[in-house]
Amino acid sequence: MIGIYQISTNSIVGLVADSVRNCNLQDGISCDVSTVSSLDTWCKIATVIIALANVGFAIYIFLSKNKKEDRINEQGKKIGLLKTLILDHTMKNLYSFFESLLSISDALKTEGLTDDQKKLIDDKLADEFQSVRYRFVDAFLAVDETLYDTILHTLDDLQGHLSTSIFDKGINLFDLPKYQEVFTGKITQTKTELLKVLLQYRG
Repeated sequence: MIGIYQISTNSIVGLVADSVRNCNLQDGISCDVSTVSSLDTWCKIATVIIALANVGFAIYIFLSKNKKEDRINEQGKKIGLLKTLILDHTMKNLYSFFESLLSISDALKTEGLTDDQKKLIDDKLADEFQSVRYRFVDAFLAVDETLYDTILHTLDDLQGHLSTSIFDKGINLFDLPKYQEVFTGKITQTKTELLKVLLQYRG
């Protein structure tokens, strides 16, 4: 289609001129009137084709530009909704959630915890994960389902990691460096990952 648009009037005129030159007297015989009339008709047809092609190309450019602008407007709308309906009102819930995780898991630094005591801590952590889903994560369904899935998946991974680590007999959480590696480090890392996801969101 682009090739058609690149046909210029000059090239058509040149083609017609060549044809007329070929119609010059050959062996004393001149070009008849019908040949000239035919060339004139073809020239007019070519001009119409070029005009239609130019109109079609202009329409294509117009539609493409409008589609791009619509996409940009939609992205801007989503970012606006994210800020005004969610982040301005619920970010404090996310920060509070991570603080609660650190506070609850601090009890794991006590040596000699029984399985029942560990289960109690695990249940408290699970309550926090459920709470942050209602108070923060679910709101993202109103803006972007993909973003919602990313945040939920990240938090699910964190919960699985913490729960598994609590009952792993090979991990001595009362050892401060190990606790900081397995719990404090992972919680902080997840918090950073979520903040990056939110900051890099472009709709």
